[in-house]
Amino acid sequence: MSGKDRVLNVDQAGVVASILCNEFLPIIRQNDPELSGFAVVRKWVSDRLTLLLSTHPLFLTDELTEARLLRVAANTHFRNFYHSLRVEDTSLGDSVLHYASTRVMRTRSVSRKAGSHTDRLSLPSPVVGENNVFISQGYKFKLKKRLQTSWYVHLKDYQDCGGCVIKPSKFNDRKEILLMTIIARDPEWLANQEDMAKYVIGRPRES
Repeated sequence: MSGKDRVLNVDQAGVVASILCNEFLPIIRQNDPELSGFAVVRKWVSDRLTLLLSTHPLFLTDELTEARLLRVAANTHFRNFYHSLRVEDTSLGDSVLHYASTRVMRTRSVSRKAGSHTDRLSLPSPVVGENNVFISQGYKFKLKKRLQTSWYVHLKDYQDCGGCVIKPSKFNDRKEILLMTIIARDPEWLANQEDMAKYVIGRPRES
């Protein structure tokens, strides 16, 4: 399979779309407001892709070929987004809205084809510039790569320790849920568990 044939799945595309609108667009406005060419922002994109593929659970892989294909596919999204902003007589804001609405339509279409009728579980956002660090609702956690995709919590343990934010229906057939999902959905509960103390490196500031 060539790089041109590699397509991001729904969850991966959602992560990239969020980066495009929340991180890439401000960089473009700051460094290339005249949209003079992708070369102006290529270095930033390259660094951001490196961070994405080395820290985000949805993009982690031990296969070099797969990692390369993921990078090519994600890079294509960045390029398409940039060039969509260069539409003649269209403001940056209108272009972004058009791109975002197109992404939503594509995502919904793929979801229906996959037969998914449930909300996909969210994952925490990686902290730019900090390896294996994720932030959610003001809480920051640091987990080794292998733990990000292999650490699960059982429903009984979650509920016995007072967890109630995540519904039982969100746990898998073995009544387990990925720890990374708990970081995204119920970080306060997780941060207050004694055995998680060494993984919590930041908490919300008290007003």
